[in-house]
Amino acid sequence: MNEMDGKKARRGKGLKITAVLLLLLGAVGYGYFRYQHPYGSSHHCSKMFPLFFHEYAEDHDGNYPSAGGEAASLALLVDYGMPVKFLAGKSVSPSDTEKYYAQHGTLSDEVCGWHYVEGLKNTDPSELAIMWPKVPLGHNGERLKRPAYEVIFIDGSIRYIEVTKWQGFLADQERLRTSR
Repeated sequence: MNEMDGKKARRGKGLKITAVLLLLLGAVGYGYFRYQHPYGSSHHCSKMFPLFFHEYAEDHDGNYPSAGGEAASLALLVDYGMPVKFLAGKSVSPSDTEKYYAQHGTLSDEVCGWHYVEGLKNTDPSELAIMWPKVPLGHNGERLKRPAYEVIFIDGSIRYIEVTKWQGFLADQERLRTSR
């Protein structure tokens, strides 16, 4: 074997090792992304919901959507410009949500990733929560160092409530709703 053949063999071996390392790095990166975003990356912007709730309430004597179920009520916002895919939330496939809405003209709880509190009005106390995701993830569907729910309130503000404080938060919300 001459010197050129030896260099070609080493270069070929080096390229194979580099390719394997790049594949491994890609697999590890993808695995980490999937861990961080268990339902995939989502940006079904919760920050838009207060605008659509406001528009809806303006046309309905201050009442927020009510259609006999959380998902069906939120589906009423589509007529006000809410993109259907945003109703998927952080834990449901947007394409599943869009397909279901296209077929039925409404949504079911299985294809809506949000909990919604029916029966509220825009004159209710601002500290009342109107909706939150079904799964405690960050704004883009990522895991948080301290798991928390992104909660939207009547006044349009958005706060994260940590999972460790969640049951107390829900109890406080129930007291607020019954005392209004």
